[in-house]
Amino acid sequence: MSPFKPLGDQLKIDKNVQQDLVRSQLVLKQWPTIVGDMLAKQLIFSFIRGETCVISTLNPCWYSEIKLFEQEIIKKINTALDRKKKIKHIKIVQQ
Repeated sequence: MSPFKPLGDQLKIDKNVQQDLVRSQLVLKQWPTIVGDMLAKQLIFSFIRGETCVISTLNPCWYSEIKLFEQEIIKKINTALDRKKKIKHIKIVQQ
């Protein structure tokens, strides 16, 4: 078995990475509008990978706040992206 992936598989992976980068950039530009100015100061948008949006916070107390408004944040992100590939999950990481 060859250690190399077929070129078609590699191009598909690269296309997904490219789409995630474009989607991440769109959300980053609109982050204060999506979560509001107060939350934007506390929550740091990190990136999108597939159906997951990764958000960082310095204070673990914000975890419950994010979970409380998770579906609303997801809806606003998907509205901002306006694409077929939707965000379904938020992952919270502490810095």
